[in-house]
Amino acid sequence: MPAVRSFHQDAAGAARVSDSTAEPAERTADEAELLLLRGECSEAQPRAVPALRWCSAAAVLVVVAVVCFAVGPASRHGLRQERARMTQAYEQVQNASQALSLMGLGGVSLGGWLCLEDWFFSMGKGRLVSSAHEQGQGYALPPRIPSMSSPWTSEGLLTRQLINEHGQAYAIQAISEYRTHFITPEDLQEIVNAGLRTVRLPITWAAFADALGPLDQAVYASHNADLDIITVPDPFYKDNASLVTIPRKLLTDFLHEARAHGLSVILDVHAYPGGASHGTYNGVWPLKCTFWTEKSRIGSTSLTQIGLWIVEKMVHWIENLDLEAQGAIAGVTLMNEPGHMNRWKQFAPDQAILSWLGEASARFLSSRLPVGLKLYVSLVETAFQDFGGLAVPWYQQAFTLEERRTRVVADVHYYMAWNHGNCDGRSDGLGAYSCGAAPAKYAGVLNSCAAGFARSSYFRWGSQGGLVSVSEFSLGTADAIDVACKEPTLLWTMLGEQLAAFRKYYFESVIWTWKMPYAPDFEPGWSLQWLLHQSQRLDRT
Repeated sequence: MPAVRSFHQDAAGAARVSDSTAEPAERTADEAELLLLRGECSEAQPRAVPALRWCSAAAVLVVVAVVCFAVGPASRHGLRQERARMTQAYEQVQNASQALSLMGLGGVSLGGWLCLEDWFFSMGKGRLVSSAHEQGQGYALPPRIPSMSSPWTSEGLLTRQLINEHGQAYAIQAISEYRTHFITPEDLQEIVNAGLRTVRLPITWAAFADALGPLDQAVYASHNADLDIITVPDPFYKDNASLVTIPRKLLTDFLHEARAHGLSVILDVHAYPGGASHGTYNGVWPLKCTFWTEKSRIGSTSLTQIGLWIVEKMVHWIENLDLEAQGAIAGVTLMNEPGHMNRWKQFAPDQAILSWLGEASARFLSSRLPVGLKLYVSLVETAFQDFGGLAVPWYQQAFTLEERRTRVVADVHYYMAWNHGNCDGRSDGLGAYSCGAAPAKYAGVLNSCAAGFARSSYFRWGSQGGLVSVSEFSLGTADAIDVACKEPTLLWTMLGEQLAAFRKYYFESVIWTWKMPYAPDFEPGWSLQWLLHQSQRLDRT
């Protein structure tokens, strides 16, 4: 295997093996996406916004030819003219990377690197974006495990399976080798070449496992958290799920490399002990989410308190970073999608979610962190019975107007794929538009959906000058991968319509995700790298 530059060869070399072992409602999740469109407000123009904004003036003022796929005449002659106009417009942009820069895309997530999700490893056997069935879709963990006979479901259960079947040293080796090879400095250079300036880095609580030392010092805090790589059990599912720690030197080295490339980093904690959201990224899926209501089975501390320990450890680590590494961090999401799917699964009291977010945010805002380092507050409609009546007012009250204008960011996610019949595109004719259709058939749908979401988000979070980041969105047209659209022209149109809508309200935009080499069935619509490579091939022909 050729040598691969990585961010943590020293850390991996210092690895050692530890002895630590250790439906209530029937409505479907697409209702959450429908709510985004039901929040339609008037076409009132947004009020003047302060100078401190996400996008440069140039990015806002540019009218990008490549996204001007206006709905044209329905006649065959008219459609030919429309296609010719589109082709000419695209040729005015020299390459796909330049197009991204002109469109104003801010950044991309490095999903699937330091927080594993099974569908990233479907190996051509994928079914649904983000597994909905308990079987899972993970059939490999390259390079150490090129294939598996039965699929794995989440990182915690996979790690425990590897420990049980092959031992801790093997589990550490398999996951460390994957981390070394998946994202490299060459990826960062390619991202920079695409005109992007931000990367979002999802991680798990395993980067701060030593915060759990009060539960059991020997299990969680006897290692050097900067260098050593050990396995640690989930404190609730201690016999079912474990994680391989993320040495903090890996993160520090990555921050230095990102800064050297001119990139800013959004750190995002995707997984907490016991599972804080119902999704394969939570570390314990498909086991029940217990973070909000249960106590540790190693000791008796509540999991929510343990979560606050993790936040405190993370904040303390950032406070003590060298200035160069610290300066690479644009902001932090303390918890990704807290309580996702609770609206239907009902595993957490709504108020418990908001109370914890308030306590965690207070620890961040009262810290010694630089004022310019932003706090991203993730709130999702899928977590609450009454999102507009509870979560939105809470956000307005929890943070001052000055904080919302300068330091606290409303962190929102948007996916058309789950808005069935309204915004999705499918090859079976059951979507809002059909794959393979002429642009005149789908451009209006994409425009309406993106504009509706952006307008609703503006009036919820940004109408008083508040900062808003669409930190996750994609080009996936349907959640069922076998019927999702894959034509690059359609995907570029979808990207352009979303970015134009976000740019209108000065939203930061970070697309999900960068690469999915072990999930070729999901790459169209979910891998920005795939789309760029497809377009570059067209540029060369």
